[in-house]
Order: sequence, then C-alpha cells, then structure tokens
Amino acid sequence: MKHSDFLEANGAAEGEDSASRAAELYEKAMALVAELNFGEAWHPMHEAAELGHAQAMAEAGYMLVHALGVPCDMEEGLSYLRRSASMGCDYACYVLWEMHDDGFCGVDAAEAKKWCEAAAELGDKKAVARMKEGFDLRSVAEILEEHAKKGNTDALWHLSNEYMALGDEEKAYEYFEKALDACQTDALLAMAECYADASNNEFYNIEKAEEYYRKAADNGSGKAILALGKLALRDTDVPFWVQAADAAGVSEETAKQHSTQFA
Repeated sequence: MKHSDFLEANGAAEGEDSASRAAELYEKAMALVAELNFGEAWHPMHEAAELGHAQAMAEAGYMLVHALGVPCDMEEGLSYLRRSASMGCDYACYVLWEMHDDGFCGVDAAEAKKWCEAAAELGDKKAVARMKEGFDLRSVAEILEEHAKKGNTDALWHLSNEYMALGDEEKAYEYFEKALDACQTDALLAMAECYADASNNEFYNIEKAEEYYRKAADNGSGKAILALGKLALRDTDVPFWVQAADAAGVSEETAKQHSTQFA
C-alpha cells in the first residue's frame, strides 16, 4: 500500500470513529435532556457539537441562548445554530426563525426567512406553514413605530432601546420620555434605579426613586415592590427577617420601618 493510500484510509477510519463518538455523546446528552438534567447534558452535548454533529450543534446552541445547564452566551449559541443550519439541520433552522418570532436580538427577519426557506426546501412542514405567514422585512424601528402609534406603550420603551443601539441618542431620549409619560413599567424602573444609585451624584435622590418605584408598583411590578421594601429602611440596613429573632433589641422607629418593609 502506498503511503498516501495509508494516510487516506487512516483518515477515513478516524473520521468514522469521530462520527461514531459524536453520535454516542449526542444520544447520552439527549437522554439527560429528557430527564431535564441540562447541567449534566451540557458537556457531552458540547463535545458532540465540537466533533461536528449537526444536531448536537443545534441543541448546544439552543442551550446556550436559553441558558439551560450553562450560562447564556448569545454569540456562541447563534454560531452553533448557524453552523448547524448551514449543514442542513432543520431543527437549527426552526430555532433560528423562532428566536426571531420571539423577539431575540441577533436574528433579524431576513435571516429568519432565509433559514425558514432552507427548512421548507428540506420538506419541513412547520417551515412550509411559517413561510405562508410571511416575514416582515421592515426595520425593527419601523415595526415598533407602527405598534407605538396603535397605543402599545411597551413599544415606546423598546424604541428607546433600539434607537440607543443605533446610536441615535436624541430619538432614544425622545421615546424614553414618551414611555415615562405613558407610565411604562420598564421606563419607570430605569428612572427609579437611576435616582436610587448613590454613585450617581448628579441624579441621586431617594424621594424621586421612591416616587418612580411606587408608579411601577402600581403597575404590578414585583421588582418595584421589593425595592420599596428596601427603601423603607432609613436607620438600618438590617431587614426585618434578620432582626425578628431579637425584637427586644430593635428600636421603635426601626420596628415601624420593618413593619412597612414587611407590608
């Protein structure tokens, strides 16, 4: 046997071993996923993905973008999903267009449509059905503008963030002000947190922070309600559940603050 023939045969054998190993790891990982044991599933899934297993790449990408068993890493997750989709994995295509439909950053309408078309060409019935619905290829800002005009206050907040990401601070501030005027919860919380930040010398104002937290709490924000509980403490940083065991050592003023915090 020629040396070149030997290398070619050996390379093919190694490739088969690698593919077999990847398949085993993928099956092991999926068995753990079925048990919702994502933490244990991550390592074999990641190893299988690194060995080039297309389905494992899709699953690893999904786990990364949704922080299942591993910290969220949108960039790496999208990289795995795109590589898998380019290898013809219809599941990866599905995850990518679903991410767009669910509002995840990083997958715009044009890309979502591209992968949906690819899956539809592979005969995926979900993709065929999704293609019939069509994709709105307008810019995110244009779509949000439409929703804002229809009275969607959340669209005002998202427009503020979208224009900030685009580098248009004037527009971003304009929509932030509109979101505040509309008492949109995220905008109220952002303003409250700005006033509550002691390191923010220019804006630090506990009374103002409490005012905005109360408006957000009126909208049903649990985060705002908890923040108000913390702000109820003026003379102590120790919460009521810590001092409850030593109630006799708590001053009357602190007891009142703890009562407010508990409420």
